[in-house]
Amino acid sequence: MNTMGAICEKSDCQLFISIILQKLIKQCPLKYKLVRGLSALQPSTICASITIAEECFNICFKMLYEVNHISSTVADNARDQFTTLLNIGSFKEAAASFDELSDRFDDFWFTWAMKNNFNDLTFVIKMLLILSHGNATVESSFSINENLLNWATRSAQLQEKRANIIDSSSIHVPAQLKYSSRRVAKLGKELACAEWLLSCAANISGPQPYTTAFIEAH
Repeated sequence: MNTMGAICEKSDCQLFISIILQKLIKQCPLKYKLVRGLSALQPSTICASITIAEECFNICFKMLYEVNHISSTVADNARDQFTTLLNIGSFKEAAASFDELSDRFDDFWFTWAMKNNFNDLTFVIKMLLILSHGNATVESSFSINENLLNWATRSAQLQEKRANIIDSSSIHVPAQLKYSSRRVAKLGKELACAEWLLSCAANISGPQPYTTAFIEAH
């Protein structure tokens, strides 16, 4: 490849990367103020800087108040309760020991907020968590399916189950329940299709309509 060709190829690569990054930034939730404000609930943010956590949470208060989701009284009380909670020594220790891989985020906040009778703060946090997971009622069924699939996704068990269906001669089937070889093959395909659909359902994710509409409005 000559020098001119190498320069053109490098320029094309740079243009491609630039376009991809622009697309990613355009779709990135972090461009919304409310999403950036939600970082105040992240224990790592609190450990890094209480001031930054308070400033981020103030963004959430302001936006919820502007769209009449909370009253000024609730906003002021929740803000004071949040500041009080951040300055509790045992809470700081709990935030520092929070494990994002194993600990439940909602349990962490509700335990501390309700333990100190911070009702307004609990109300606001619950609202914010619902905004970022607006279709939890529907998605919970997918989580249950995923738990049920833990045993079913082991390849050895799947192969054994398929073999039992496809090879009907290996199991005793009453005469009135016996299927033709074509029907048995079809059942095997239907089972494989059902397993694939369940695995897809267990991993469905994406922006929820209510959440997206609310965030895009701000």
